[in-house]
Amino acid sequence: MNLTTLESVARLLELNPAEMEAETRTQIEAGINEVSARAGSFCNRTFQRSEQVSYHHGGGRFLYLNEVPVQTIKEIRYSYSWDWDSAIIYAPSDYALVEPKSGMVGFKWIYWPSGQHALRVTYTGGFDPAPPVGQDPPAGYAPIPADLEGVICRQVAYEWRRRNDTGIRSVSLPDGTINKMDVGEWLEPVEKTLRRYRVRPG
Repeated sequence: MNLTTLESVARLLELNPAEMEAETRTQIEAGINEVSARAGSFCNRTFQRSEQVSYHHGGGRFLYLNEVPVQTIKEIRYSYSWDWDSAIIYAPSDYALVEPKSGMVGFKWIYWPSGQHALRVTYTGGFDPAPPVGQDPPAGYAPIPADLEGVICRQVAYEWRRRNDTGIRSVSLPDGTINKMDVGEWLEPVEKTLRRYRVRPG
């Protein structure tokens, strides 16, 4: 899922989307797609609202689902042996989605039963892509957080501006040399924000 829009990047670049050349539009849209995909890999998330199946260790007070915000939990099964066809299926009254934004799920009996990856959760979670310009968002719309959208927009704009000097460390001018420091994969404030949305894989 794209985490920012052409219109947002254009505003940051002080460009008018309606007056963009086709090549510029194509480059920026490709940049949005590529940076969004990298952000998903960095954060170990898909970000887009969809049905997910995740496996969790038992024994703790809470489960934490990765694709937040969580909209609904379809089913939770428990099987110490991972035999999911004969697993215990908990009733919705046995658990509660305590915090949709953090994906925290509590168990009625205080502690979830023990076992490595013994709990299988089927749920729907994630953000919704921005609606087309001029259209109202649908009911239950879960927008991409402003801070996340903002840093992805900044990263795309930065990389588009630097598209012709990839790998250059210095530029020689008649009156001297300008050193260009390699900032790595992400701009520092971008990486700091992405780390707030990062989850451990597995």
